[in-house]
Amino acid sequence: MRFDPKVYYGDEGPIEEWPIPRLFGLAVRMATLTVAGRTEETGMSTAAFMLLSVLEQRDGAKVSEVAESLMVTAATATSVADTLERAGLVERRRDDRDRRVVRLHLTGAGRDRLAETKLARRDRWRALFGEVPPEDEPAVRRFLLGAIHKLKEAAE
Repeated sequence: MRFDPKVYYGDEGPIEEWPIPRLFGLAVRMATLTVAGRTEETGMSTAAFMLLSVLEQRDGAKVSEVAESLMVTAATATSVADTLERAGLVERRRDDRDRRVVRLHLTGAGRDRLAETKLARRDRWRALFGEVPPEDEPAVRRFLLGAIHKLKEAAE
């Protein structure tokens, strides 16, 4: 299926005349769909990739902590973790200090699949955005750093 910006933004005239926030939103949406497609070509859903990425940084996190990091419900994180556990990519272990607590851990296979998927995603991002003309780089960098700063503030 081909992405159609009119589905999201309506027919608001030529794209060249759209305001920057709308253009940025469209670019983000299209990039997300493109990279997500690349992720799923590796046999891993975007949700699974994100959960494994959290565990790569915080191995042994509780489901509630993973859910908070991903900004999803605990039920959603649990469902993804269940799928990953069945695939042998994640395992649940009881906490040594408090047996009531269950923690999620990456398996060796989980680390390998995550590394594989990260390479595929990195290649896709580089193919999409790796070439910025040198004369445009300072402006693009300022814009992206400003957007990152605003998004961090909004998330707090």
